[in-house]
Amino acid sequence: MLCVALGLALATEAAPLEREVRFAGRDGFELVGTLASPPKAVRSPAVLLLPGSGPTDRDGNQKPLLVTDLLKSIATDLANNGVASLRFDKRAAHGYAAKWPRDAKAMPRFFDWDAFVQDAEAAFGFLKTCKEVDATRLGLLGHSEGGSLVLAMVERAKVRPVKAIALLSTPGRRISDVLHSQIARSVAKLPADQGKPYLDELDRLTAEIARTGEVPAVVSPGLRGLFPAYIGPYFKGWLNLNPTEACRRFEGAALVLNGEKDIQVSATLDAPPLAKALKARAKGETVSLIVPGASHNLKPVANDSEPGFAGPPAPKALAAVRSFFVERL
Repeated sequence: MLCVALGLALATEAAPLEREVRFAGRDGFELVGTLASPPKAVRSPAVLLLPGSGPTDRDGNQKPLLVTDLLKSIATDLANNGVASLRFDKRAAHGYAAKWPRDAKAMPRFFDWDAFVQDAEAAFGFLKTCKEVDATRLGLLGHSEGGSLVLAMVERAKVRPVKAIALLSTPGRRISDVLHSQIARSVAKLPADQGKPYLDELDRLTAEIARTGEVPAVVSPGLRGLFPAYIGPYFKGWLNLNPTEACRRFEGAALVLNGEKDIQVSATLDAPPLAKALKARAKGETVSLIVPGASHNLKPVANDSEPGFAGPPAPKALAAVRSFFVERL
């Protein structure tokens, strides 16, 4: 019993330190997150972690239907290896639902692309002030949409200093092309005369929203879930982001990482353009890795039909993120 108790005590002592934090995002909206730091009380290098699209929380989840704990797993692994991190619930997370605007006219601004970018910038600014953090050794990590937000932050050049960025499952094409690929996959089993109209409408919608920032009044039921009336300003910002151009603006170390079995952001169509643009820079190291048998959420899967949400991240993915930041911050 003494040996068991001693083992538990040692495990507890070695656990990362976590504390809940609050800070103001765009327009003063209060955001809640978790600062995870190494067990030893020293100022550590730190990384801001940004989740994927939708109502995703700080851990990378959309409970109760989608639980990945991807960002929580990354935060824990980094802290256990000397790197602190901040992750936060984005303003679209359901935990804030009571604070969302009820006025239809206010929703487009509250959920627009700039709100998410500026929230991330505010989180980075807050991270620099944390007592656990060495503000001269900072990085950014984004998963999926979060990677696009990292690139938007780089393009705006309002977050400094950033020594390293990690783009996990991040679109390397414009998001209109990624959406086209996703919808094409979903309608692939339909007869051509049924599937093609969806793709044609999608292309018309994304082109119009990119130009005007407004969702057309008429949207077919099959696409209305993707394009609610208030989402125009959000998509306009993302649709007009050129990922490869943004890559060229960053001079630090960069990691591009995708799962081989990712059916949302392609390991063959999205990762290579990012890596190519980063490698073409005059300054800055680039590391690129395709993780065999890993899903969009970097979980081990046997084939494309598995959802790839549950369980720990693929060991190669976690190790790549760990070594990248430990060695470069």
